[in-house]
Amino acid sequence: MHITHCPTISFTDAEPCVMALGFFDGVHHGHRGVIHCAKRLARKRNVKLAVITFFPHPKEVLSKGREVVEYLTPFSKKEKLLEQLEVDILYVIRFDREFARLPSKEFVERYIIGLQAEHVVAGFDFTYGYQGQGNMSTMEVEVKGQIPVTTIPEIEWEGKKVSSTLIRELLKAGCVSAIPQYLGTYYETRGTLSKFTGDGSQHRSVIAEVVPDPGYTLPVEGSYEVEVAYENQLIHGIASIAKQSNHIHKLRIELHDFPKSMHGETLQMKWLKKI
Repeated sequence: MHITHCPTISFTDAEPCVMALGFFDGVHHGHRGVIHCAKRLARKRNVKLAVITFFPHPKEVLSKGREVVEYLTPFSKKEKLLEQLEVDILYVIRFDREFARLPSKEFVERYIIGLQAEHVVAGFDFTYGYQGQGNMSTMEVEVKGQIPVTTIPEIEWEGKKVSSTLIRELLKAGCVSAIPQYLGTYYETRGTLSKFTGDGSQHRSVIAEVVPDPGYTLPVEGSYEVEVAYENQLIHGIASIAKQSNHIHKLRIELHDFPKSMHGETLQMKWLKKI
């Protein structure tokens, strides 16, 4: 359910649920800890598992467009990942200037109590309401004892906090092989093949440009081992990223055992290792 906030908004058809809160960019191990906890509570109560998330990223709105957020996953991918985690209801609140001015107490009344949450789960650093004045401690006060609140503590791996920011930093450093221990899998992007050199008929290898789908963050420029899934087969290749003018990156890929039917196809690419 996509929600645009207005002063008179109400939810007459909301179902009882356990509510997980967060932006969930990348749906990494930290996010999964929140959702798995909420899922256990929902199954125990025999109610729906719901997630409240936001779009676009609050930083984009609060900076008035001066700060561009590099997403790990476009919304469609995030939606699919949450579905795989057996989320029953996904509430997507449009984060705009009016919503940003909402007092924390009113956020709780409208979007926690109003959506019939019977238990709330979020990470220790979740904030809400005007200027982020609400946090998990204030939420325990603002639900007035009506709803239990569970705070998931910081999750670390090898002394580092598991976070979307850390994964972006690893991408910017080209350390793609380290990402699975935080994300749970290799980082993936989608893109469309175009501008081929050779057709793969002799050496069964082809070089092509890839037009990345919006909503992903490419690794830093360089060459990488990659793996492409296509029609139940895995194709290994080398991807190279070169920085162009105006912050535009050119992505080329050399695929081995190249099927001719892939011309113009959209493909999913796993980034395995920087060369």
